[in-house]
Amino acid sequence: RLFDALEALAELGASPEPAALYPSRVPALLRDSDATRTLLALLDDESPHLLCLAVRCLADLAADENSRADLKENVVRRGALVRALLEGDDVEVVEASARMMLNLHNAAGAPLSARRRGPTAFAVAEPRAVK
Repeated sequence: RLFDALEALAELGASPEPAALYPSRVPALLRDSDATRTLLALLDDESPHLLCLAVRCLADLAADENSRADLKENVVRRGALVRALLEGDDVEVVEASARMMLNLHNAAGAPLSARRRGPTAFAVAEPRAVK
């Protein structure tokens, strides 16, 4: 059930609909349900897919100013894990981890949107109207 719930949250945060309001509510839902502890614990999970979902949700949570300070403290304290996430072989985990770190550090242009996730999402051209 946890896997399904995380997958649903990750998909909500990545809505392809630009006018959708629900992606902006994902960080508040995560914060209100005190999901941070569970998501941080899942960073040690051996399942690559569950790890990717947890990092994606943490990246969405890092975009929320109200959650950023506490989350940053907990993530930065685990420097070796963060480095492993950023230097891993799974491009989806690396992308989500980079987005999480940029959002945590409130980098220029942050928070980064979750509407396109992973390199393959950017390779798909969106249809344009022909004039």
